[in-house]
Amino acid sequence: MLDIKLKNNHKLGIILIVLTILIPAIAIVALYPVAKSQANRYQETHRDDYEVTTSVEEYVGYDYIDRLYNSSYVLYLDLQKKQGNADTAVDLYVPNLTDYYGSSTEEYSSVRSRVNEMLEEYRSNLVGLMDTVDYYAVDKLSQNTETNTVNDLSRLLTGSTADVEKIKELYDCYLILDFDENGDISVIGGYEIDRESAYREIQEKRHENTYTNRYGDSGSGIELASPKNMQIVYAIKIPMMTETDNGNQWWYQYSIYNNIGYSWLMIIVLAIIGAVAILLPRMKKLGVGNEKIFRAPMEFGIIGICIVLNAYAGLISMMIDVNLGYAQSALLDAGFTYGLSEGIPYAYNILGWAAAFALWYWSVTILQPVFTLGLRRYIKERSFIYKIFPFIKRQTKRFFAFVADVDLTEHMNKTIWKIVLINFVVVTIICCMWFFGIFGVIVYSVILFVSLRKYFSRLREQYKTLLQTTNQLAEGNLDIEINEDLGVFNPFKGELQKIQSGFKKAVEEEVKSQNMKTELITNVSHDLKTPLTAIITYVDLLKDENITAEERQSYINTLDKKSQRLKVLIEDLFEVSKATTKNVTLNIIEVDIVNLLKQVKFELEEKIQTSTLDFRWNLPDEKVILGLDSQKTYRVFENLINNILKYSMPNSRVYIDVTKAGEHVQITMKNVSATELNFDPEEITERFVRGDLSRNTEGSGLGLAIAKSFVELQNGSFTIDIDGDLFKVTLTW
Repeated sequence: MLDIKLKNNHKLGIILIVLTILIPAIAIVALYPVAKSQANRYQETHRDDYEVTTSVEEYVGYDYIDRLYNSSYVLYLDLQKKQGNADTAVDLYVPNLTDYYGSSTEEYSSVRSRVNEMLEEYRSNLVGLMDTVDYYAVDKLSQNTETNTVNDLSRLLTGSTADVEKIKELYDCYLILDFDENGDISVIGGYEIDRESAYREIQEKRHENTYTNRYGDSGSGIELASPKNMQIVYAIKIPMMTETDNGNQWWYQYSIYNNIGYSWLMIIVLAIIGAVAILLPRMKKLGVGNEKIFRAPMEFGIIGICIVLNAYAGLISMMIDVNLGYAQSALLDAGFTYGLSEGIPYAYNILGWAAAFALWYWSVTILQPVFTLGLRRYIKERSFIYKIFPFIKRQTKRFFAFVADVDLTEHMNKTIWKIVLINFVVVTIICCMWFFGIFGVIVYSVILFVSLRKYFSRLREQYKTLLQTTNQLAEGNLDIEINEDLGVFNPFKGELQKIQSGFKKAVEEEVKSQNMKTELITNVSHDLKTPLTAIITYVDLLKDENITAEERQSYINTLDKKSQRLKVLIEDLFEVSKATTKNVTLNIIEVDIVNLLKQVKFELEEKIQTSTLDFRWNLPDEKVILGLDSQKTYRVFENLINNILKYSMPNSRVYIDVTKAGEHVQITMKNVSATELNFDPEEITERFVRGDLSRNTEGSGLGLAIAKSFVELQNGSFTIDIDGDLFKVTLTW
């Protein structure tokens, strides 16, 4: 018996819920005729509140002047047809069309069609203006006229001041255009319209009336002929408009229904349903409100309430559609009978209101436990967000990391678009919340402020770390490392490492340069001092009058030899100085490399024969032509062969090869050194550096340096390879 009683009580509770939803829905729909009557009375008594007075500046804007000017083409065409001067618009406005295309081409037909279409568009504009615009057009030669009004607008052209004042009483504004015999236009009169502005706008329009600008026919460049010898008066009446006239019929009716109290009716009904939704679950005997459907997460209740509040405009719109007969007309047009077209909209509206009230009841019932559980416990037990808060927190951090992940090495448009699109999505979602969006904007702004503040604080710390590192680099600490995460400045880590390595290399090069300068001074002093000392010594010996003639001649020969040695040394010094500063003038001609090597061989034949070296010349039979300076290239070969003669192991073989590889020519010279090759191949081409470190052999130590400089000045490459005692020089052009 108890179970049956509980079931009956539960059914009673369900019935009460259904009645709570249906009774207000049916009552509101039943009040539609009352609402319609009230709306009509309100509309009649408050019509003046919805009238909109439009000023001349607002009404006669750029587009309006544009339409008036276009209408001039139509009126001019009509006047010319009256006089028999033109059969079609094309004959009048493009009289030289046949000269451009001929009379039977596809382009000719296309242009004619487009001109006619344009004039039809202008005529349609003129017809649309006739409700508010009266016009008077007169041909100044024939005095033929075109007008659409019984008012004598010609008075504005020829009448007295009194006549003009009478016209002003009839119209809100007017504009007078004059076309002279050349088609030039001027604004000769106007009332309440700025003539200079109108003239500028018309001139801009005139520049557009070519086929190239209007239709994009590249290259046609045919300009429409302008009306000529015509005056036009456009007199305008600005109508008094209402919201309905402006096309805002729905908003007009919506505001009326709000003003007659239906917004308050909605609030009262929702309040009553909400109160029932809170009270019924508290009646334990009914056993309603604890069903699974009413134990949905808190967020569902909030969303439901927002949907109902946002649906208010749609519900009122349903009422307006029924009261104005829109819904009934649509059903009749669809083929429904009169009875059905009258009944279906009311049934549909009952369902609409009932659905909104059901959603409201469900949402309030979901939220009502907050009064019994308390806000904190309710959020903890019923909030979906609270249950997944740890997950949301992790994802939020990932999201902000994604947004804040700015790679300065990337194209910045990608980063900017990422931020803009994310912000667009957030703002769009907030805007969908209607007036609750204001609260959403506040929350979003606070979250954005906190996030940006945290982000820029971290950015400032990363910048400080970067700044400290650069300061230490500036102070000379080239071994400093950055171990911290620099965020957007991470790409600078690699750049700073490059700077560190670059600085270290520059320091090493500077140290090397200083050492070379010191060695240069030492070597130059030694190499210049040796022959100079000998010259001074033998000069002193020549001063002795007691020496024999044979001794004197021997001393003179020695002086000649030492002075020549000094001369060669100084010349080499100047030569390498000019080469390294690129202060050398090259006389580029076509040079046969094979023949040039043979010349060097011939010039040094005596030295080669007196040496114990076995020269193996592997030269091609045909000519090998290159664009080079023959003298400088000769000097290169001469220095290299002299170097071989000076430093090669006695009785060893020397290989000189010329080979062609595609567009490149290689000359290789290989010999076996008499002494151990214990130096860096790159250092041997420096100035005053010799393979003979004891400097016992003759030479300036500039031969290889000069050779390398001359090769590179002629866009070639000079490389030295050492393999044990094998010394190999490779020249490539």
